Amino acid sequence: YKNLGSLPDKSIVPIALGESKSGTLNHLTDQTEFTFTLAQEQGIKILFTPSGDIAKYHLVLLDSNQIVVDQVDCINQRPVALEAVYGTGRYTLRVTPAGAVDALSSFTVQLMATNSQLEREPNDQYNQATPWNVANPITGRLAGNTDKDFFTFLLESPRYLELSFTSPGSDKNFYLTLYKDSDQNEIDGVTVTNGQNTSLHMGLGMGRYYLKVRVNGTDVDSTHPYTLTLKDSTQTNLEIESNNTIKVANAIEKGAPKKGRIYSSTDKDYFGFHLPTEGLVTIRFAPSSTLESYTISLVNENDTLLETATSN
Repeated sequence: YKNLGSLPDKSIVPIALGESKSGTLNHLTDQTEFTFTLAQEQGIKILFTPSGDIAKYHLVLLDSNQIVVDQVDCINQRPVALEAVYGTGRYTLRVTPAGAVDALSSFTVQLMATNSQLEREPNDQYNQATPWNVANPITGRLAGNTDKDFFTFLLESPRYLELSFTSPGSDKNFYLTLYKDSDQNEIDGVTVTNGQNTSLHMGLGMGRYYLKVRVNGTDVDSTHPYTLTLKDSTQTNLEIESNNTIKVANAIEKGAPKKGRIYSSTDKDYFGFHLPTEGLVTIRFAPSSTLESYTISLVNENDTLLETATSN
């Protein structure tokens, strides 16, 4: 071999909205940094495109205080993106090796503005939840095993809704949790298996709601974004959550069956009816699965147990 001397020092590369810049990583301790400034809070997309078939990259987005606000790995030689709403300020995109380097192959960084409804980072806590206009879908992405995304929406009247989750290209497991008023009042949840399109039909009363998206397990998909959609449900005989106490029991009447769902071991659903006079009442309970067992209890207005039955 021949020693040709030291590699030239790298400088931070400025990039503006609508621009594309390229770079390389020359060794395992090398890094390339791009910097940009947002004059106002807005949605942006940073598209990272590798050109070779060897190198693996780790991308970290830092704010002006050098705090990590987002990150993603590019390890299968396919384009990846950071896409979210970020606040006003100066940002640095740092690109470092993720185990393999190809100094002959460059990569491209493209910075774009977007009008899509996106999560706003950080939103790991319910009081940081991204506001969601439920008239339109919203898109997010989990940046790691410990990342959680909170979204919040307001219902001004009771509604029957269908919540849809999609994550094209993903084969990982997610878990969605729905809260009422705060993260201390969990009212519903659903598992997404192998990234499959998943829908949850639910009845919700008026009020403020928070939806949390997290990994189910430890094998997170930090590459593929997911999209959440809320629309009116075609099912209008659903329980109205939350109905976990006798004070918020759902009213039921003769000839109008209600459909409910027990989503966890701690969930319980209350339904109420009024008898003006003493009489014989038959209550029919029909499970939709033979894999679960249920306990059905008849209580009075003071929540005193009158009778109980088990469905296997």
